[in-house]
Amino acid sequence: MSKKRNLEAEIDDLREEVSMLNTMLDSLSDVLEEKGVITQADWEKKIKENLSAK
Repeated sequence: MSKKRNLEAEIDDLREEVSMLNTMLDSLSDVLEEKGVITQADWEKKIKENLSAK
């Protein structure tokens, strides 16, 4: 395989992993909101705060 094909394959793998992680985070967020731990809005606010702190 050429380097370009290898990179394309790696990018596809990373896209799949990111998609899976996104689904997992959405599911976790839903469960936390159902349990009354944190709302979706507060969850997103906390993430933004953590990202801006870096």
